Amino acid sequence: MNLQEACEKINVNYKDTLERFCGNEVIYKKFLKRFLEDGTYSNLEQAWEERDYEEIEKNAHTLKGLAGNLGLESLFNNSNNLFQTIKKKEYKDIERIISENRKRI
Repeated sequence: MNLQEACEKINVNYKDTLERFCGNEVIYKKFLKRFLEDGTYSNLEQAWEERDYEEIEKNAHTLKGLAGNLGLESLFNNSNNLFQTIKKKEYKDIERIISENRKRI
């Protein structure tokens, strides 16, 4: 399976995403690998366990940006939903959002 086929399988718009990387698959793959090593999701999980809403907001925002740049639409949408919810201080909805997202991972 090549990169384009893999992207299509996980619902990444290959063409649009690759344009953000000047059409360079090597660079895109490099950033995807870095993303897998990034600690933002782990930091978000830790912040949730501690109910540190400021850190949840910060990490949700970072994850949203990373996912958006990499074309990971589902993760972008989920992170954005979490970010918008906490930004509005709708804390009671955060547990539901996080639980729903854990089921998808």
